[in-house]
Amino acid sequence: EHMIKSSGLVVRQLCSASSIRDGYDLLTTEAIDVVLLDLTLPDSFGLHTFIHLKPVVQRIPVIILTGMSDMNVALEAIKEGAQDYLVKSELTEGLLAKAIQYSLERKRTLEHLRVSNERFNTVVKATNDAIWDWDIVLNKVFMVGDTYKQLFGYDWVNAYPPGNMWENIIHPQDKERVLGKLSALISEGSASKWEDEYRLKKSNGEYAFVHDRG
Repeated sequence: EHMIKSSGLVVRQLCSASSIRDGYDLLTTEAIDVVLLDLTLPDSFGLHTFIHLKPVVQRIPVIILTGMSDMNVALEAIKEGAQDYLVKSELTEGLLAKAIQYSLERKRTLEHLRVSNERFNTVVKATNDAIWDWDIVLNKVFMVGDTYKQLFGYDWVNAYPPGNMWENIIHPQDKERVLGKLSALISEGSASKWEDEYRLKKSNGEYAFVHDRG
């Protein structure tokens, strides 16, 4: 508490809890911005200390306070969702302030990403278009949602189709033109958008006319 008050951070209120049970109660009743968590408490020890709090710190950054002997446990806590860890013997006012500021900013960024993903998923559910995401470097296409299955019958729901499946189901008379145009656009970098119309084989063997954009 002395370090935080001397760090220059603007602090509205400091709350403390001497047990994991009290900490849990505090997090469910108070508007907490950041948690400094010791892994060794009277009623909890090690990684279980963080795991016990996970349900109530989904949107709150948690910084683990650890001794040198617990660093592996601290790293496991990071994998579980903690924002950072600080070794008690190396703790300074400056390091503590920087860790708190960085953790708040990282958590804020993750929250913006979560909201953005929720909006994207809402758009996917509201459209009848098949939406895909293509990693050009790895040449992997991810089919988003279940509209591709609804339109073409293939069981690709939030999944990667096998191999060059998309290329293989383009109508033979359209294939060379479509792939050639797409390849040229990427290699030349002459435009930021790709658009074409072609025929695509459905799972029942019929062909559907497709207007595709990227």
